[in-house]
Amino acid sequence: MTTMMQERFVGHIKAHHVRPASLIHGPACCASGLLPIDEVGPAVIALDSWFRPAIDTTRKRNRQHAFITPNTLVDHFLGIQPLWTRFWKYPAPSSGFHFPVPLLNLPENMYMNIRYIYSAMFTPDASETKARLQEIGLGEPMNLFGIHRPGVPWITQNTPGAMIPVEVLPPNVTCAGPIILSGAQADQQDPETAAWLKKAPTVLINLGSNLAYDESRAEVMSIAITELLSTTDYQVLWKFNKLGNFSSDFLVHLKPYLDSERLKMPSWLMADPSSLLDTGNIVTLVHHGGSNCYHEAIASGVTQVILPLWADLYNYAALAETSGIGVWGCKGTTPDWTSECLVDAFIKGIDGCGESRLQRRAKWLGGRIKAGNKGRDVAADEIVKLAYVR
Repeated sequence: MTTMMQERFVGHIKAHHVRPASLIHGPACCASGLLPIDEVGPAVIALDSWFRPAIDTTRKRNRQHAFITPNTLVDHFLGIQPLWTRFWKYPAPSSGFHFPVPLLNLPENMYMNIRYIYSAMFTPDASETKARLQEIGLGEPMNLFGIHRPGVPWITQNTPGAMIPVEVLPPNVTCAGPIILSGAQADQQDPETAAWLKKAPTVLINLGSNLAYDESRAEVMSIAITELLSTTDYQVLWKFNKLGNFSSDFLVHLKPYLDSERLKMPSWLMADPSSLLDTGNIVTLVHHGGSNCYHEAIASGVTQVILPLWADLYNYAALAETSGIGVWGCKGTTPDWTSECLVDAFIKGIDGCGESRLQRRAKWLGGRIKAGNKGRDVAADEIVKLAYVR
């Protein structure tokens, strides 16, 4: 059905004299990927390092390609580090351990690494998916190994000073720093919110597009925000979506601040988060620990409070603390929260409004990033080198 719909879509746009090659995203998926790639004939294909079906399709067609990944060096190159350091020095994936791994956590770190490798090699629940993808011609659709190749450019957001350093780095890897969306300023995208941000230093709470708040989380967060607003002069921009139908009684704590407009609760941010951060009016970003949120925060020079909701986000929460630019909120109860630990994390993130150690470190790092080449330009230059034909 998916393939039929794509074929109809391609046929429809051709009927309107639109070439697939002119589209920003080609109409393709793993099932019908071979046809659009040949039809578009791209000079270079930029690949996500985790999207193995697309990687296999690209290699099968012998297409020029490069990898762009939001992840850091330790997410991809621990296996080539010397002296088995991935087991005793570097935090295991999803462990949330600090770097270098504390002695107390070494046995657990070694076990988690072994378990991670085993799980990556033997995934019985995915056998049916693998078989189906192989039926349509993809040789290694879900193999997490062998993705990196020495002759293929590998572009990462890795940023010195905000990342865990590695001892061995392949020569084809480019550390571009934060790769931030190039867009209009906040006052052009959302003039109303941009004007509101100027009223007072603001805490931005944005836990990603995948999170909707159930009644329990909504209640706990609302109590924490009430405590923050009642004891400080800050204001809060809280991106909020409900999960299911439940009473709005939790808003009783927040009503005075909604009425006085010290709190805004949009279901969607009309302006790009990076443009809001660039206004200079946001003092800390509260987020879920995604790589893009982490890099947007360090590029703008604001502290971050990380509330990781999934295991693969724990390492960014630990990284923010290790780098001295953020706080792992509710660390003892993750992924659950209490209003007390949320307030404690918020206060640590905004403490001093530029005077605390976290604030100074974040501003210094942001200033250094802004003084260098933009990550998106560095990444684009690497891709252009591949596309250039003498």
